[in-house]
Amino acid sequence: MKVFIETYGCQMNISDSFEVKRILLEKGVEEANNEEEADIIIINTCSVRNTAEERVFGRLGYLKGLKNRNPNLKIYLMGCMAQNLGKELFEKAPHIDGVFGTYNRSRMIENILDLRSYVIDTRMDKYEFLPSSIDYQYPFKASITVIHGCNHSCTYCIVPKTRGKEVSRPLKEIVEEARRLVDEGVVEILLLGQNVNSYGRDIGTSFKELLTELNKIEGLRRIRFLTSHPINFKEDLIDRISELEKVCKYFHLPVQSGSDRILKLMKRGYTYEKYVKMIEYLRKRIPDASISTDIIVGFPTETEEDFEMTLKLVKEVEFDFAYMFIFNPKKGTPAAEMEGQIPEETKTERIQKLISLQHNISKKSNQRDIGKEFEILVEEKGKYQNQLLGRTEYNKIVAFEGDERLIGKFVKVKVNSLSGNTLIGSML
Repeated sequence: MKVFIETYGCQMNISDSFEVKRILLEKGVEEANNEEEADIIIINTCSVRNTAEERVFGRLGYLKGLKNRNPNLKIYLMGCMAQNLGKELFEKAPHIDGVFGTYNRSRMIENILDLRSYVIDTRMDKYEFLPSSIDYQYPFKASITVIHGCNHSCTYCIVPKTRGKEVSRPLKEIVEEARRLVDEGVVEILLLGQNVNSYGRDIGTSFKELLTELNKIEGLRRIRFLTSHPINFKEDLIDRISELEKVCKYFHLPVQSGSDRILKLMKRGYTYEKYVKMIEYLRKRIPDASISTDIIVGFPTETEEDFEMTLKLVKEVEFDFAYMFIFNPKKGTPAAEMEGQIPEETKTERIQKLISLQHNISKKSNQRDIGKEFEILVEEKGKYQNQLLGRTEYNKIVAFEGDERLIGKFVKVKVNSLSGNTLIGSML
């Protein structure tokens, strides 16, 4: 019996897919190279944006033809879209066999191994953390989900509905898992959570304590984490990170807007001034910090003045890079029902201005790296002969010439030039 898993969405979904695949392989299921040779197809879905759901429905249309040719094929959906739509998925795609939400992975795996049909499990009774898996593409890296869910109520976001309230994994369990992964050859661990900085508040500990304990693990070289909510990124956490040499100096801090009025409508819990002061403190304590962000353009009622405040903030903070999105009304969220929806043409004009501004800022950030030396973790072969690609602790890619036996190892490189957003270097 062979399984093929296809994943949409965030890093947490990728991690969840690794964990499910590992358990199925341990149970004797083989991995299929493609959907054509699979007996079981699992689609791990995303519901954050409508486009992600549309892509899944498109894939289900293709898989319907595959199932017509192979009636024994089983098709299961898991993840946020499955949690959000539940039974509705069977109505729109009656050829699927199961819909599993974001909880109770053991029950899901049991149902899949039993090859059950027309099964729905979107109960959110008790979240279950599964043992973490090594990244199959990069066996020297692994991710650990340390907290599940989100207690915030941002008006544009479906995550609290699909992932539930925050549940932290026990600190001791995380540390033991990290040690096991390091013993298996992992040198870099990514800590995951919808709001990772909230870790521990429900179990009497904190994210800074978790980082401190992980920093002690011999053989672990790098610690990363995603994603942070600005209101939980406190000065004491920044102080602690500045003292921990294994924690990478890369921080993703979604701002979403520079307008206080829009931030209030979004229920983000901070203002332009508070966000900028946090960035100033971060750069004071960690001067070479690399900072990225998320920005939404065209939120309901956003005026030109509101948008100009976003541009002003981007100019002031100078993010190293940014993920920029046009507001897409998500059914089931308060923002989708708000009056004052912005015309698509206006949103497109604004996003183009923002992208152009951030492109220039990112280019200047990369240009400042020319002539500098970095330790990089070599991750994979590049598209040219003898080219390798590695990543700095600041989450920037460096391309250089080298032997592919260096993959998975740390090397020193000097950056000599740029090619697009990629740093071009030479090994020292």
